[in-house]
Amino acid sequence: MNRVRAGVPRKPLSAFWEVCFRHLKSAIPVAAMVCLYTHGSSGMTQEIVPLRLIPLEPSEIRGRVKDLAGKPIAGAVLTVRMIGTGWNRIYHADSRGFFQLTFLTGTNTYLVTCTAPNRVPKDLLLDVDGAALLMKDIELLTPEEFSAQNPSVPLAYGGMLEALGAIDAHNQGVALFISGSFKEALPFLESAGRQLEKALAQGLAPAVQTDFRARLSGIQRLHGCALAEMGKLDPAKRSLLFAQSEPLLWKALEGNTSDTVVYLHLVEILKARKDTAALAKIDKIYINKSPVVPFNHGVEAFNEGQVEMAAQFFQSTLTLDPRFAEAHYLLARCEWELGRTQASRSHLLEYLKLSPEGENAKKARAMLSKTPAH
Repeated sequence: MNRVRAGVPRKPLSAFWEVCFRHLKSAIPVAAMVCLYTHGSSGMTQEIVPLRLIPLEPSEIRGRVKDLAGKPIAGAVLTVRMIGTGWNRIYHADSRGFFQLTFLTGTNTYLVTCTAPNRVPKDLLLDVDGAALLMKDIELLTPEEFSAQNPSVPLAYGGMLEALGAIDAHNQGVALFISGSFKEALPFLESAGRQLEKALAQGLAPAVQTDFRARLSGIQRLHGCALAEMGKLDPAKRSLLFAQSEPLLWKALEGNTSDTVVYLHLVEILKARKDTAALAKIDKIYINKSPVVPFNHGVEAFNEGQVEMAAQFFQSTLTLDPRFAEAHYLLARCEWELGRTQASRSHLLEYLKLSPEGENAKKARAMLSKTPAH
């Protein structure tokens, strides 16, 4: 089959990592991008082999993953992504290296990334025209074999092998997390974090340090979320899992103060141990401008009898939106329960000013009649 140029102009070696960076945050991992390049006589060129599938039933790709000597690579992971969409699926080669990829339908383009421990990932770009069947073997090289065939590709920087392994583990962990298999995702996320920390410590190329540190933060964030989800599902181990999750989530929130998912996990952990001081701290860090988030937490805390905590959430709601009538009313209820009658009166009056015919207007007037002005 003839190679088809991807339309990318030849680039000098110094531009190689720059190309990788542009794809780092896309669906294609940096390590996988290495495999899209081959060494030409006058520099680097990007060569992708589009495989045209013959319309047959059923729609699938079969083949074998093997090494340079033709021996099978058992357990290789094949990640299939539909270009331009969020669709993806994970497949595994069996003990003899054989794989079967299904559900490739329509006139879509797919990126198939094949990875295995201590092997350089390999990508295939597939154009699928309706139902089709393709027999395709995939050859994976070791880093040493890849470097021998592509001497200009700077794959041999210290820590690069660990970085490749981290990306592989991360991809598998993400797929399991998305499917709700939090317990199964955990060892992959832990492995990804350890390997990437090791890679950074071993001196990855300076040009990739920033991007891999950002990827490490993402891995640690997902690790913390997985622990929190497991804690919610396992009451017996909840305290332990929440304790393991909390430092990872704090770090993630400090890195992105508008991360609502992390914020909600932390709030649940802090509410479980009734840590009002930490709740006040997190409320100052989190900068989401929607008053609905703290309001809903306030309602939950109030219904659970945690009045002081609920008052903090309603106060946060009013900081974001001083005209949130129901927050004034519920904060007045909290202040009343806590014996702070004048503060309660102030919020009742504000509630009636904002919503004189509101659902709780009658109750608010009844409470006011029991709270004389000073």
